[in-house]
Amino acid sequence: MLRIIRYLAVVSSICLISLQVCAQVLVVEVQPVPAAGEPEWVELVNTSATSISLREWTLCDPRGCSDLPDVVILPGRLCVLTRDSAALVEQRHIPDSVAVHSAALPSLNNTTDTLMLLHRSVLIDRMSYTVRSVDRGRSIERRGSERDGRVAWDSAWEVTTAFDSATCGRINSAVRSEMDYRLRAMRVLRDRVAIHVANDGTRAGGPRRVVCGCDDVVFDTVVGPLRVGEEVIWLVPEGCVQGHERVAFRTIHTRIEGADDRPENDVIATRITIPPVAGMVMINEVLAQPRTGECDLVEIWNGTSDSVDLADWVIETTRGVQYRCIAPLVVPPSGFGVLCASMSAASMQTVVPRARTSPTLAIQQERELVVLCTPEGLRVDSMWYDRSYHHPRIGSIDGVSLEKRSEHMRSEQSAAWTSSAAPARSTPGARNSVARDGTSSATLAAYPSVISSDPMHGQSTAQIVWQIPFVQARARIDIYDEAGFVRHTLCNSCFIAAEGRYVWDGRDSAGRRVEPGPYIASILAVDANTTDVVRGRCVVIVAE
Repeated sequence: MLRIIRYLAVVSSICLISLQVCAQVLVVEVQPVPAAGEPEWVELVNTSATSISLREWTLCDPRGCSDLPDVVILPGRLCVLTRDSAALVEQRHIPDSVAVHSAALPSLNNTTDTLMLLHRSVLIDRMSYTVRSVDRGRSIERRGSERDGRVAWDSAWEVTTAFDSATCGRINSAVRSEMDYRLRAMRVLRDRVAIHVANDGTRAGGPRRVVCGCDDVVFDTVVGPLRVGEEVIWLVPEGCVQGHERVAFRTIHTRIEGADDRPENDVIATRITIPPVAGMVMINEVLAQPRTGECDLVEIWNGTSDSVDLADWVIETTRGVQYRCIAPLVVPPSGFGVLCASMSAASMQTVVPRARTSPTLAIQQERELVVLCTPEGLRVDSMWYDRSYHHPRIGSIDGVSLEKRSEHMRSEQSAAWTSSAAPARSTPGARNSVARDGTSSATLAAYPSVISSDPMHGQSTAQIVWQIPFVQARARIDIYDEAGFVRHTLCNSCFIAAEGRYVWDGRDSAGRRVEPGPYIASILAVDANTTDVVRGRCVVIVAE
């Protein structure tokens, strides 16, 4: 505290301190909120032409001061001070030319703080910082401009843009060089990868080639010329994130070719999760209006041949809220996994596998877009939760989930969804109560199966009854004779439901009574939603 008082006493005479003395040692980078396992640290630079000992130097914050160790910083070199030098060296790759020393630093506040560097109680340098929640884990750097190998430092600070969250022992990302084309960011959009290329140098630059390699597939483009501070965004072709029949992991390597003052920011490699082709992993059930003891849930169906771990996958809604799976959720092939608001809810006790989300899952009860994404943000599947999708005669929808009529139906289609008919009003972790088995044939029957050729007879007509595994379909129903010729068409490309019937009066297409004998009724139905096809037939006998 005495040192702080002495410091305040000399603040009024700072203007008398020569600029040469003030520029000897500067604080150029601070890490107040490091990742787990990494200690806090402060980076200093010797801007003079002679070696400087830190024996009589002090680092202070408003709560106290710490004497710096008796170490020497060589001319133009960096020095990193931390409470645990061994732990820092394990966490960061620091060049051999940079000295790392253990020191009793002031406790760096995780939100906002002020650091003061003093030499014999004379203020030499001062910096203040404020850490936003989105910047936690990233260092704070002093700005500057580099020319002919020397850096002219200024008093402004900013959060590092380095890909590894800091430039410990290296030149700051906030230092501008003459020629510096930089890969500023790589973002994953819904179905594309966006590469941000910027000219962070101090002069305009010409065209540069940018190459993106996705495993064995390579894409490239030319960007520029770019003015100082200009940025362009390259949307890499869709083939970079094209999926197959299973979830895959792909490392995307991107580089800027050509001479550059800062080649370390011209290369980036990122490993991302590639979802399978559409229809292989889909949303299968949603509960947005739970009863007491229940909770909001989104059920995922895995149609691939491998187990899929949904850890860190995201449910994103219309409001922009991202609900992230915070625990391993391994869904077996052809199985179901449930993302829920509470694993301790009574309705979730017997559900396996299940995992909760952060923040707590909450789906709007009226209408909301629900999107399933990979951890990086690639779209996997989406559906509209809409209250109007419930069956109009169900009454109260409290505790009633929306279920898909078939796991294979596309989630975007409103016809794919209806109210759960299970006694428990939802089926998390199990097959949907309204799901229909896909079959290769339809059921077709004639009642009665024997009719009379006499129109005056009471049994001169037959009802041709069908059952198909589709909610809605386009169908053709024909009557064939023994020779295989079509004698009558009951319907042609008609829009039909899963069940129904047509009446055949024993006549051909011209309205004439057919001769006695066996006839075959045949149905061909095409699913209106998926274009799947089923066929069926039955025999009708026309007697005399």
